[in-house]
Formats: sequence, structure tokens, C-alpha cells
Amino acid sequence: MSKRKPQKTPFDVAGFIKSSERDVSGAVSSLLESKASARQSQPAPTAAEPLKDAAMSAIQPAVRIRGVRALSQTGQPQSVFVFDQDALKLVIDLTAAHDLVNSDARFHADFQLVDFATGRVAVDRWSANLRLEWGHEFWISLGNNKGPDPSDYTTPAKWGLTPGLYIFRSLVEYGRTIVYAPAAEIAIRISGGR
Repeated sequence: MSKRKPQKTPFDVAGFIKSSERDVSGAVSSLLESKASARQSQPAPTAAEPLKDAAMSAIQPAVRIRGVRALSQTGQPQSVFVFDQDALKLVIDLTAAHDLVNSDARFHADFQLVDFATGRVAVDRWSANLRLEWGHEFWISLGNNKGPDPSDYTTPAKWGLTPGLYIFRSLVEYGRTIVYAPAAEIAIRISGGR
């Protein structure tokens, strides 16, 4: 008797995030509206005034993704890369809460390249236990675009990619919070050799 592996159910991360953002946004709006109406009925502000700030900080993660970039050997963002010649460096731009900078806090980041045609993750590289030691706004990256020799570049071929269209997306995990950056996804085209 052979055992069958259970099928994994696909999970729509972008849909989940959008619905979660609507739910959180609606809850915060309702909370702020109820606070505003309560403030109108009260003669003077009370000690509960920081409620708005607490509600807003509850939805702002401690480590936030500002964007993603794909750099070539020129050091500039690029969207088309030659399969076996161009460097492909993946960059995630981040913001950390001021109180976390230079603390013992650590975070994890995931760099993903998704095949646009199939929706499958072609590259999935985690960087774990990263320290928040680069200031309030910083970037992290994977891949070599500096050489010193062109043969040292991390080309799309070295990433294990084939010619085609890919989406670069990222996620960051800090504590028990996982932050996705669906709005920060970018498309990358890998062309054949010259």
C-alpha cells in the first residue's frame, strides 16, 4: 500500500494581505472615529489621548519594507538582464523603528524570484538573524555585482534562472510579525545570451 503525500493548498498572499489591510484599516478608522466622537462629547482631552498613536503603532510593523530593487554591474536599478553576462543583485530597502537600531533585536528576510508564467518560486533565499545595526533606513542585498572580475558576478544563470519573466518580491520577519511587500514587487526579464 503506497502512501500519498497530502496536496498543498495554494495560498493567495497578496489577496490575504489586501483583505487584512482593509480589515485593519477599517478597524483603525472605526476606532479613530469613535475616539473623535467621544472627544467631541468631552470638555477637555484626557489621559487617553495617546489612543490614536497606540492604534497607529499597532498596525505599523517594527521593521518595514520600503521597496525592492534589482541592480546590475553598473550599480543602477535595471529590469532586463542578460542570462549569462549581467550581474543580478537583489536589494530590499527597509525601515526599522528607532528604538530597535543597535539593539540586540534581529530579523529575517526572504528574497524570492517567482516565475511569472507558472507562479512558482524559482529562487527562495533566506537571510536569518540579521542585526539592526545599519541605522533607521537601510538596505540588505544578495548577489555580487562588483566583481572584481566579471566572472565573479552573480548572473541570472548562477541564480539558477532561465530566460523569461520573473517577479522579485520580499518578506521580512521580525518577532512574530511577518511583513510582505506586495506593492514593492518588481518585474525582471531575463534575456538569452548576446
